[in-house]
Amino acid sequence: MLKLFRLKRSSRCRERRGATAVEFTFVIPIFALFCVVCFDFSRLSLARHVVQNAVYRAGRQAMMEGVTKQDTIDSVTNYLNLYGYPPAEGSVIAGQIYLDDNGHVLPVNTANEFDNESVEFYVEATVPFANATLVFPTFFPKWVEDKNITARIQVRSERYSGFFNPAEAYAN
Repeated sequence: MLKLFRLKRSSRCRERRGATAVEFTFVIPIFALFCVVCFDFSRLSLARHVVQNAVYRAGRQAMMEGVTKQDTIDSVTNYLNLYGYPPAEGSVIAGQIYLDDNGHVLPVNTANEFDNESVEFYVEATVPFANATLVFPTFFPKWVEDKNITARIQVRSERYSGFFNPAEAYAN
């Protein structure tokens, strides 16, 4: 009786022989593709974060006295190059925002150097999507060619060109 049980068991094993290998060949390419796509999305998320952080750091630098417009642009470019995400040609923009006589915000002035009359500073940077990901440019080049990762920030100025008199400032 014991021999009969062993025969049944071995015949079942013979029927299932190779099933694991076949299942493995179906599952492993899907799993590998899933892993590559997850890695690429994490790389894309890192690139987005690096661009935002570069703009934030440059904006904080621009608001301090003595920093020039070129210093701000160089700060963004150097930070992005440090992480391997070179910005698009001419895509790093730094400017300042003024108020008119009525207190309304004027458009961003990116032509002039920074001065003490500006109320806020504006910094923007753009990195091509193709520089931040590996899978999409390889398989979808038409879709990626005009896509960019852009970050911008607007920070208040800490520059002051005179004596602060609280009685005058809060008189109204």
